Amino acid sequence: MTTIEELVVTAEKREQSLQDVPVAVSAYTSEARDLVGINSVQDMTNFTPGLTYNNSGDRITLRGIGRISNVQSADGAVAIYSDGIYESTTFQASKPPMFVDRVEVLRGPQGTLYGRNSIGGAINVISKRPTEEFEAEIRATVANYDYTLFQGTVSGPLSDSLRIRLNAGWEKQRDGWYDNIVPGMPDEGNVIDQNYTELQLDMDFGENLEGWFKITRYEWNNGGGGLGGRAAYTPSPFNTTQEAPSIFFLNQGYAFSGQVGGVVNPSGTSVNPAINDPRKFATNTPSTVSVDDTFFVATEFTYHMESMDLRYIGGGAKYHYTLIADNDNGPVNQYTIPLTGTGACSTFLVSIGVCTPLTIFPKAVTDYQEDKRWFSHELNLTSTHDGDFQWLGGAYFYYEHYKQPVSVQLPNQPQFATPVNGPRNLQRYWYDTRPEFKDRSYAVFGQVDWQFTETLKVTAGLRYSHDHKFGQEEARLVCFALAACGTSPQLLGSFTPAVDITAAAVGTGRRPDGTLLPGVAVATVIDPVSGLAKRILDASWQATTGTIGVDWKPNDDILAYAKFSRGYKAGGFNSGIVAPVVTNPFTDKESNNAFELGLKWNFARTFQANISAFYYDYENFQAPVTIVNNTGSVGTAQTLFYNIPKAISKGFEIEAVWTPIDNLRLLATYAYNDAYIDEASGIVDSTDPTAAAPGARPSGPPSPTTDIYTGRKEQGQDLAGNSLPQAPKNKLALNALYSWEFSPGTLMASASYIYRDKMYGSIFTRSYNESPSWDQVDLRLTWTDADDRYTIIAYGKNIFDDLGYYEGSTSTRRAGINPAVGPVVLGINTTYGLTPPRTFGVEVQYRF
Repeated sequence: MTTIEELVVTAEKREQSLQDVPVAVSAYTSEARDLVGINSVQDMTNFTPGLTYNNSGDRITLRGIGRISNVQSADGAVAIYSDGIYESTTFQASKPPMFVDRVEVLRGPQGTLYGRNSIGGAINVISKRPTEEFEAEIRATVANYDYTLFQGTVSGPLSDSLRIRLNAGWEKQRDGWYDNIVPGMPDEGNVIDQNYTELQLDMDFGENLEGWFKITRYEWNNGGGGLGGRAAYTPSPFNTTQEAPSIFFLNQGYAFSGQVGGVVNPSGTSVNPAINDPRKFATNTPSTVSVDDTFFVATEFTYHMESMDLRYIGGGAKYHYTLIADNDNGPVNQYTIPLTGTGACSTFLVSIGVCTPLTIFPKAVTDYQEDKRWFSHELNLTSTHDGDFQWLGGAYFYYEHYKQPVSVQLPNQPQFATPVNGPRNLQRYWYDTRPEFKDRSYAVFGQVDWQFTETLKVTAGLRYSHDHKFGQEEARLVCFALAACGTSPQLLGSFTPAVDITAAAVGTGRRPDGTLLPGVAVATVIDPVSGLAKRILDASWQATTGTIGVDWKPNDDILAYAKFSRGYKAGGFNSGIVAPVVTNPFTDKESNNAFELGLKWNFARTFQANISAFYYDYENFQAPVTIVNNTGSVGTAQTLFYNIPKAISKGFEIEAVWTPIDNLRLLATYAYNDAYIDEASGIVDSTDPTAAAPGARPSGPPSPTTDIYTGRKEQGQDLAGNSLPQAPKNKLALNALYSWEFSPGTLMASASYIYRDKMYGSIFTRSYNESPSWDQVDLRLTWTDADDRYTIIAYGKNIFDDLGYYEGSTSTRRAGINPAVGPVVLGINTTYGLTPPRTFGVEVQYRF
């Protein structure tokens, strides 16, 4: 494995050598992943130019093109295909190397052969298939944090025409990467209990027809680990006014009584332990992550004709994910606000008992779910002859039905049960949203390759895509003890009532030029029993995309190419977890005009370099933002999905492998990515709504909305030149692999160095949205016996226990109402997503 070997990929839906494909592709075989230590999608980002991954939100970004929200109606921008089946999660891409033949990361829009949501690129996961001969293998891993992983596979023939493969795995970690200091509360951070089983059948039906079938089942019973689990920290003091200004007093650090757990300073306030240690936290609600009744199915049937193959690829999934999390992010269970002195609670009102002390129970529990079903069908016809003119054509259909119920419950706050102007709320939700939508997509596509000279080839492809999304959203918001609840609580005589402020306004979305977006929003109706506001949303989008390029291959060792590709991503709805029933529910489609130059070069069989340079003209990036409405009406600024009119992503990437001497292989990847907004203005930064922070550039007249915390008008900003989120400007990965060969076997040592530049988690390029640059060192020793029967791997990742950041940081204001002084701002909370701490362990593999 210290030599440079030919790697066969299917990036263009036919088997080709990686060095013959005019696409920027990073490919990882199972064997290479074992030797270097690429065990997860997060590990893959370290070695893949342009790729970043938010493991808590399960969101992928490639060359600055990605998704920065978990709203399901806002599609991902990097398509994930598992054995040809489109997926809206990274489940299959995160499978261990034992079960995966290879993973291919295609950089740049794949607007012809893949199409659906591949505006930024595509990830192909190809499973290990059943074998002609019997084989079996078991693996066991033991690591720190009381981590264990057991895996097994068996494969072989059942008859001359039928082969089978069975895979199973069980992964468990008992100690968390983050320490909860509240007595009796469990640790979090990769505390997991996950199992995986899979059955594959490979079949021959005569000489010309062959088939393959796969069914996979996942089950998670995690405690604060896995996708959505704790993977971040906020090194700011607890807010001593409230957690969220639109809700009610969630005083994490205000003076309190009856507190259980946590750390208390002499003044009687709770102290955030993350200020001094990013791996410590204090909450009173344990997080859990579960996946149940989750199945993935894939099938493939190929009929071989004389000069072409007819192939059907179909499958789908049933997927149910649940996250229970602490919403108030603090350890305080109860405290009392003494309503005395100032404001409407004057001394006189207090003396006659109108304004009485208020007991707050700030425990807030989030229940986030994704309940999805999807399936796809593809039929394609591919040439297989040896002529100069090759072609591929096909048709595609995709269907998805999802529910995304999200609620936040205040279980101990009695006022939420009986809001003064709405039906009873016995579950004591302050936030309850239940979007349910369906998505139907279809496409036809074709691509031709013409080798018109011995060294020159032209490629042209075209795809027509149509997306139709429709369904309903239901939402209710109950507000308590704030002026934002619609009436000043002080004027009500006390802070006791809760107010139902469920939005009932509805409108149509508009593009940046003012023209209406396609779609229908049926007027909102409020259910008198549940209090949920309900409306119907229905919209369609379509696009013609494609590619054209030319390849020059003067010899077997050089390939140079130039290409243009256009990518497309459907619009969506501003529904569900962003905000309850907003007045601008639609987003427009995205498009990406991509220009790329590439060179793939093999030199003397000891050096290989793949170089690409790209320029993207990216239009209508869907971003959740706050928009200023300057129509003169009060209070019309709102959070919604906004199409950033134009962004630019440009850069270059290098992937190189060199074997300078026998038994030594050096690997290096480097990416430079300058991704920024080119046109966008009038957008309010929710962390700095009056555009007063250093670097802010006010744009247009102020909003009619007054910021109650400063008394100034909210102000939109000009964002031209701001960085695109999750796009570090520089990424570097180095790996050295050396082998010693002995009579009993081979010992291989691997050392990796990873560097990633700073990046931002928001479209506002500010210090409070910046995660610092970081680096990491990984070490690995692999022993394999001479008969290749067993392998022992000892590894350490993040050897120096450095803080690494998987995404740009995000921020909020620590603002709220102090009963003594009124609205106040205490500063800014910045949240940093962290890569894993130092881990080390031993893996044993045995092959039968």
